[in-house]
Amino acid sequence: LERACGVTLSHSVRTRHPLFLNQLYGGVDDASLAGEWLVAAANTNAHTFEVAPVFTVVERAVIARVAALAGWGAGADGLT
Repeated sequence: LERACGVTLSHSVRTRHPLFLNQLYGGVDDASLAGEWLVAAANTNAHTFEVAPVFTVVERAVIARVAALAGWGAGADGLT
């Protein structure tokens, strides 16, 4: 597995390089990468609180923050 990962990475574009820029994306944010690793390792989703209580709470906090930034108010639920 380790060898396969090494081969894959050796033939991949270095998208973390500071000079990499693509029309679709550029680089990666460290906090986002850590979050992606955590979600992948947990192998779950937030479709119900019973399945993923922590991710459901985080999802609600993110929705509230984005709603506040957009000026939608406390009643926004992610569907508006």
